[in-house]
Amino acid sequence: MLFEKNGWVAFFFTSLLLSFALFSTAHSAGNEAKVAVASGSGGTEDNPQMVMVPFQGNIVEAAASDDVWKHEILFVMGVLLLTVIITTAVFGVRMAIFGADVFVPHMVLAGISVFLAVAHSVVAIVWFFPF
Repeated sequence: MLFEKNGWVAFFFTSLLLSFALFSTAHSAGNEAKVAVASGSGGTEDNPQMVMVPFQGNIVEAAASDDVWKHEILFVMGVLLLTVIITTAVFGVRMAIFGADVFVPHMVLAGISVFLAVAHSVVAIVWFFPF
């Protein structure tokens, strides 16, 4: 059977592994689309204001990549949160309907769910709420 005496540990880590595999696949596909080759342009010696143009573009790109990184962190936290909530619900159903003795893992995962939910909301508010 899938859930033996300590099968909940295997179930939790398997679902965690699948969620990170999903994230890494989406992350690598996004990075392949962002790869660009930078080429230098000649003639900047004649116009002193053209010297600053590449640096101004890098500032905008750095801010955009910082937001992308923040969104990726929130995505990982969200995927992990959904995984833990679904696992907690599965354990609740197993206790209520099938009478399985999984109260301790159910409560541990419920505590992790509350912690991740609060952390996810605080991080999102701090990073993206316009003060």
